[in-house]
Amino acid sequence: RKDFEFYSLLTFKEAHAALLFVSSENLRLRSALYFNCQATKSVQLEEFEQNQSLALGQFVTFLRDSWMTTIRTSVRSSFGDVGKGWFTLGETNREIYNVSKLRRLMIVVNCMMESTLRVVAMSNMERFVQYFENVVPLSFHAGSPSIVRLSRAQEARRPIFALQLCIQQGRLSWNTPLESFVNQVTGTWERGLQMMSSQPQVEPYVVDKLFWAHHPSMKPFHPRERVIKRLFARLQDALRRGTRAPMDYMMLFREHDEIIALDPQQMLQDVLGRKPDLAELTKEATFYRNEYARYDALLVNRIDVGLFLIDCQPLKQHVLQVLSRMCTLLLEAVSVRLRELCLVVTQDVAAAQRTAIKRPQGIEDVVSTEEFIAGVSDSNLGVRKTINDAKKHYQVLEEFRYPLGPDVMHNFWTAVGSPLSLERECEKVLSSLAKDRVRFESEMDRSE
Repeated sequence: RKDFEFYSLLTFKEAHAALLFVSSENLRLRSALYFNCQATKSVQLEEFEQNQSLALGQFVTFLRDSWMTTIRTSVRSSFGDVGKGWFTLGETNREIYNVSKLRRLMIVVNCMMESTLRVVAMSNMERFVQYFENVVPLSFHAGSPSIVRLSRAQEARRPIFALQLCIQQGRLSWNTPLESFVNQVTGTWERGLQMMSSQPQVEPYVVDKLFWAHHPSMKPFHPRERVIKRLFARLQDALRRGTRAPMDYMMLFREHDEIIALDPQQMLQDVLGRKPDLAELTKEATFYRNEYARYDALLVNRIDVGLFLIDCQPLKQHVLQVLSRMCTLLLEAVSVRLRELCLVVTQDVAAAQRTAIKRPQGIEDVVSTEEFIAGVSDSNLGVRKTINDAKKHYQVLEEFRYPLGPDVMHNFWTAVGSPLSLERECEKVLSSLAKDRVRFESEMDRSE
């Protein structure tokens, strides 16, 4: 019995009290989390990094400012009334301290704390791995840009990351490279391992009168332990499956590269270079209008592919803007032709009106003007043909609901009504010419 009491450190109630305090604090730490696995929305990579850094920082602060400080204070207060002996807190001699029961007690405390840190680390690493395993697709099939079929371990899970599909230099790309997500997640894992294996032992803070050349760190695990390597392999596999899905989804857009890379101005030059007629321009505009409706239904704003929630709005807006712009440019070409046709009509009619209303100077002018007016109906046939062409252009623009400016509308309706105006003007001129003929003939009779 004496030998047992000599070697045992549990023969003092103060030792029991100290270990009880340590156990209590360890139990409180076991439920602590240092990975943020409770995101309520899909986040960008930068926000994910901030959330994880904040969680790790808060955990480190709790360890050093709360957990270790409380244990240090509890152990010191437990032996505060103990004088010199086996548990002398103010010991300054290293050789005496190494054979003291306080040294053995601190070894037990350190083992208890390392064991607790190991439990916390293993539970957090398992939780972190499951966080990704539950969200990555077990199976994934992309039938079209708007139809994706996938299954998860937990169907209610939302994607962890938000990813944007955008256009850069005429090609599809991600706003953040997929490799950056993998590197960030594995880097967070490594920071967690580093943080848990670099916490200092509490012993130098309890026996603070003793000289310590360095403060030893707790070693709750080895980074290359088999269990840790297995957990990391599971994490890598989840990330590999998670990043494969957006790559497969992007492959769907290869058949749409021509539309994505379309340059409306260059395409318009190519079309106009063929000198198309109205029917060809209408056919081209109809094609791009139909393509607009098709892509508007085909492309979605957002789509869930497992680990990522892909934002397709930049791509959709780009494609729709290109198709809309192409259709608008073609209709602008039709509008330009309409203005040209109206200009031709108004110029021809104005020239005819100037000839018809020219004041005759003699019977010869009367005869020539009457002959000109007699041929106006025949000349109006060409004007009316031009007007019919203008009406066809106008009908096309009306069909596409192309907004015509007030000046174009005024010119069009002026051109449409110009033959009738010319005929009425000619009727007035003929009436006047009849009077002039009588006057000139009477003058000729008097002169004879």
